[in-house]
Amino acid sequence: MNPPTFKYRGFGLKIASNIAFPELFPDDFDLEDVKIEAEPIDDPWFENHAARRVHQHVEPDIFRLQIPDTGRYLVKNGTLLQMEPRGASDPTAFRMYALTVAFSACLVQRNLMLLHASGIICSDAVFLFAGASGAGKSTLLARLMQRGHRIFSDDVCVLDGRRNVQGSWLASASYPILKMHPEGIDRHFPKAVRWPLWPDDPKMGVGFHAAFHADTMPVSGVALIVRDAGIRRIEVERIEGVRAFGALAGCTYRPGLIHTPVQQAAITKVISGLADSVPIFRVRRPDEPDDGADLSATMDALMQG
Repeated sequence: MNPPTFKYRGFGLKIASNIAFPELFPDDFDLEDVKIEAEPIDDPWFENHAARRVHQHVEPDIFRLQIPDTGRYLVKNGTLLQMEPRGASDPTAFRMYALTVAFSACLVQRNLMLLHASGIICSDAVFLFAGASGAGKSTLLARLMQRGHRIFSDDVCVLDGRRNVQGSWLASASYPILKMHPEGIDRHFPKAVRWPLWPDDPKMGVGFHAAFHADTMPVSGVALIVRDAGIRRIEVERIEGVRAFGALAGCTYRPGLIHTPVQQAAITKVISGLADSVPIFRVRRPDEPDDGADLSATMDALMQG
């Protein structure tokens, strides 16, 4: 095994790896929270499953994933991620499966909550925009950046159950990559370097390493974005109590990885605390193509209070 030579910060953790991850934010430290080892994996589970099919296996402290022609992934105790390329593996896709699926399992093993949300920094805090894939989070981020706001994270944020001295819940960004369709990049970032993230997926990556905020930030509010074919204009509603809790729980990222009562209790604590302490809004947007101008103006006003 090659010793870890690359050090990064991501998901609020210090990550040491024996291969380069250009998608992550470079950092320096003495002791890592998570170690990544790219090497052959010695685990009979993989040999007992057909190599041409996707397989996933979840235990309390072990996660296994097999992606045909891409890689095998083994996560242990929230501290070790082993990954082995397989077949005609695309290097970027090999790393992206590690950052999206395998690392999600690692975080759940550490009793951390992943919220399917993007974030914008506003007045020394972060305002989160949660929603399913296709809700328009990345386009919204691009528009808000053009309005002078600083990006915090795209697609996933981590909440670890901690609060600052003022009692605000803290969030960590995932990694400094904005994922957008090429036409969106052409419109909002025409000069940006871009690259494919997945084979047969039109979305591409744009890095924002220079603007990445590696430390935790207090959460000032959450907007839950929903596409609604039955409306003609954007509608904003503040929700509280059980409705806020249920809406946030529905935005848990990869909930199928939650395996134990302890993990579920930790996530429930965060959702409940967040629902009780910050404004939660449900934002319905028309289900039709748009450039995000109206939604970004609405969100800008919402963030400013």
